[in-house]
Amino acid sequence: MKQKLLLLLMMYSISTILNVAQSQNVSGRSLRVIVQEKYPNGNVFVGCAAHSTLKKPNPELTNILNREFNYVTPANDFKQITIHPEPNTWNWTLVDQWAKETKLHGQVIRAHCPISPQCSNWAKEDNRTKEELLQNLEEYMTEQCKRYAKIENIHWMDVVNETIDKDGNWFGPKEGTDKWENPWTIIGFDSDSDKTPLYISKAFEISNREVPNIKQLINEHALTDASVEKMKQLVIYLRGKKLKVDGICWQGHIESGWENESGNVSRLDNFITWAHKNKLEFHITEFQATIRKDKERQTKWNKNPQNVSEDELKKRMPDQANTFSAVLRTLLMHRNTGIIGINFWHLTDNQSQIKDGNMFNEDGTPRPSYYAVRELLENPPIVN
Repeated sequence: MKQKLLLLLMMYSISTILNVAQSQNVSGRSLRVIVQEKYPNGNVFVGCAAHSTLKKPNPELTNILNREFNYVTPANDFKQITIHPEPNTWNWTLVDQWAKETKLHGQVIRAHCPISPQCSNWAKEDNRTKEELLQNLEEYMTEQCKRYAKIENIHWMDVVNETIDKDGNWFGPKEGTDKWENPWTIIGFDSDSDKTPLYISKAFEISNREVPNIKQLINEHALTDASVEKMKQLVIYLRGKKLKVDGICWQGHIESGWENESGNVSRLDNFITWAHKNKLEFHITEFQATIRKDKERQTKWNKNPQNVSEDELKKRMPDQANTFSAVLRTLLMHRNTGIIGINFWHLTDNQSQIKDGNMFNEDGTPRPSYYAVRELLENPPIVN
C-alpha cells in the first residue's frame, strides 16, 4: 500500500506544485510539499474535503486543492444520498470524475461513503421496515465496494459515520425525513452488553469481504468522555467478531478557543494514544474552527443570530489560528507512534454549511490559520 501511495505522489512532482503555487501568487512552500519532504515515512497525511467542487467548477478552488493537498475527501459526493438515492437508482458520475482528477494530480482519496445519517430520504421514511433497510444497506455497501476496488488511489473508506451521540448513546431515527437522524438502528441490535446496532457489523462484514486492501475507518462526530469510551468499546466489539478495523476518526467541528476549555486537548491526546496502542490509525476528518460562536451563526436552528461586525471577525482570526495550531500540534506529537491524518472541512466558507471555520478567504487568499498550519508542519513539536 505504501509503495502504491508513493508512486501516486511522484506522479505530481514537487516542481509542478511549485509552478502552480507561483501562478497563484502564493509565497512559500505548499502544505503538500512540506508533508512530502518533512514526513517521508508516510505517517502524516494532510488533506481537504472538497464539497461539490466538480459539480460547480471553480478554477481558484481547484488550484488551491491541487496545490496544497495530496489527500482529498470528496465530502458528500460519495455518500448514499448522492450515489443511491432510491432503491433502483445509481449515479456514479461524481465518483468517476473524482477518481480521474485525483489520479491526474497524484492525490489519494478517503471515500466518505459510510452507512450513516447522510442517507437517502427513502431510507429515512418512517414506514421503512428492517427488512427493507437491511436489503438497501447490503446493496449499497456491496456495489460501492466493488466499484472502489477498481480505483487504485482510494486509500481509506469510512464504513460507518456518526453512530454515537455526545452522551455515548447510539444515534437513531427521528420522525419525518428533514432532520439529522440515523434510520439504520431499525434493523435491530445485537445481544452484547452495549446492544450494538446490527447495521455496524453488517457494514464492516461487507467492506472486509469486498475491499480488504482499502483501509476501513469508523468516523465519529463527538469528542466527549462518554462518546470516546463508547467508540473504544465499539472497536473492541467489532474486533471480537474478527472484523478488520484500521482506524478511528474524530470529525473536529469546533469553535475557536476550543483548546482553552478544560479537558479538550488532553482528551484528544489520550484518544490518539489509545488508538496507536491498539494498532489503529487516527484521523481528524472534517476539521474547522469557527470564528463565530453558535449564537452568532445563522442556521436552521438559529434564525436570528447575534450580529458580529467584519472588523470583529478579523480581530478573532489570530484566535482561530491558535486553535488550528493547538489541534495540529496535539496530532503531530503522535507522528512517530502510528499514522495520523488531518482533513480540513472545505476550502472556503461558501462551501460549508458552518461558516468561517476554514483556512482561505473567498478570493483564495490564506487566512492566519493557513500560515499557522504551514509553520507547524515545517517545524513540528519535538517528540522523544
